[in-house]
Amino acid sequence: MERQEKLTGKTLDENEVRQPRYNAVVRADAKGEYQNRAGAAARSAAAQSRRLHATLTNWARRVGKSFNYLRTWVGHLRDLVGFLKDNPDWLVKFAQGAMLAAGILATYALGSANALPTPAWG
Repeated sequence: MERQEKLTGKTLDENEVRQPRYNAVVRADAKGEYQNRAGAAARSAAAQSRRLHATLTNWARRVGKSFNYLRTWVGHLRDLVGFLKDNPDWLVKFAQGAMLAAGILATYALGSANALPTPAWG
């Protein structure tokens, strides 16, 4: 713009300064440059979004697989609680069995602790 001012010898007003920029935008739009750029950007964004979605889906599957055993155990415990709720007399038998198992394990642990050899230095 300064060059044009020097050539013509007069100061340009605002409209004369903006007109070349406007003309450049209109020419670029007529060629479809902006639409091509916008389309490329939209395709790129869509592709990135698809890749992100695929990555998150794969990650969720891997995390889910690592917790499948926990889901199975929770299901079994839920079934056991439902069974014991429906059959309260079995709850007493279950408690007695758990106490028997604990007693056997404690007796075995005490018996094996006494069977350990004494160290040579003690």
